[in-house]
Amino acid sequence: MRLRSSKSKRVNVIGAVNRKGKLIYEIHKDSVNTDIFIEFVDKLCNQITRKIILVLDNASIHKSKKFKDKIEQWEEEDLYIYFITPYSPELNIIEIL
Repeated sequence: MRLRSSKSKRVNVIGAVNRKGKLIYEIHKDSVNTDIFIEFVDKLCNQITRKIILVLDNASIHKSKKFKDKIEQWEEEDLYIYFITPYSPELNIIEIL
């Protein structure tokens, strides 16, 4: 197996996985900021057909004012945000990927 040098470009992935293992994701060449993450959650929200609980860690893009301002709108569309306890990534099933 070959490892790329530290000079390789970074790739960022945003993803959500359900308990049955279905994965929804996006790959980004640039940094993922609050706006990009909000767009991802909006797309996820448009795909749901029943109540969804999105489990998130405490990353700064998840805790920004802009993100928090969207939570009420998502809840009206049956997408609810749940923040795990800080420093406990093992509680978020996406972390195993």
